[in-house]
Amino acid sequence: MPKHTITFATFFYNRAAELDVTVQSMIAASVPGTRIVVVDDGSTDDTAERLSKYAGSVEVMVQKNKGFTQSVVDLLQVADSEFVAICGSGDICHPERLKAQLEQLVSDPGLVFCGTASRNLDARTGRVIDTQVFAEGELRHLDFMDSPPFTHGSVMFRMDAFRAVGGYDARFKFSQDWDLWLRMLSVGRGYFLNRFLYDRRVLADGASFNAQKAEEQLLYKHAALHLHRAGQVGRDEFLLAVQHEKSGALPPALRHEIRRDLSTRYIKLILGGHAGEASKARTILLERHGGVEFPLGPVGGMLALAGKAGMNFQVLGRLARWAISVYRRTRKVVSE
Repeated sequence: MPKHTITFATFFYNRAAELDVTVQSMIAASVPGTRIVVVDDGSTDDTAERLSKYAGSVEVMVQKNKGFTQSVVDLLQVADSEFVAICGSGDICHPERLKAQLEQLVSDPGLVFCGTASRNLDARTGRVIDTQVFAEGELRHLDFMDSPPFTHGSVMFRMDAFRAVGGYDARFKFSQDWDLWLRMLSVGRGYFLNRFLYDRRVLADGASFNAQKAEEQLLYKHAALHLHRAGQVGRDEFLLAVQHEKSGALPPALRHEIRRDLSTRYIKLILGGHAGEASKARTILLERHGGVEFPLGPVGGMLALAGKAGMNFQVLGRLARWAISVYRRTRKVVSE
């Protein structure tokens, strides 16, 4: 009988073409005691049909559409494993991932989760867009104030600590992981394993390339940070207001942070050649957030041209961050 047990889950909705690469990587990464669960969250494509060939290798669950957060909440309510690992739909786990994370968590009972370094890949070409790395070692609340040090799908966590803080909150459509890590750090410590054990494949339907999803993602990001800073006081009332009033429920300072972050996303969409979504982001900023913080003047035009010329995306990212940081020193908001 395995000494340790892991629930290893992924959730698919209309991404049938990405199914094989993810499921096969999960099978390759499994260790003794691993229960692999693939949830088809009400897909209308041929996800269920493609999953049939994995019967016997993984546990398949087909359900009506619930969305990611409610699906993972429901699955983990009845799971009885010691540890949990999530893999994003379309992403790739490296063969040593679970083994390395399990060893780290078992070696220190005070650790409640362990994330790893990852690569962001263009799903169409396999090109490395950029990487997500952090200093190896323990993680505390301060390490999550700007963004989590790791991507959600790279994490393994302890079930008992997860349940002690109430698990994922289904009211978070996005950034549910960020909210969870901040709460789990109240009962233990995190750890960053600085090894590339996870590849996040960037897909066209994700929040990275969708202006509307980006706005919602940033809304819930700042909701999670606000609740942490408030000591989770008034959590239910605040989240109810967020669900109904959106950014209007946030304090003015947080609304400004959303505008800043969405302005940055706007620039990144332009750099990535996503003109249509960039235009939508600009409209959202002008109509709902009081303007674009970083105007596309000479510097913005230079960045856009560099992007079209095929400059390395990591170099573009550094250039964009530099330009935005210089502009932010003026702390101005413009309406184009």
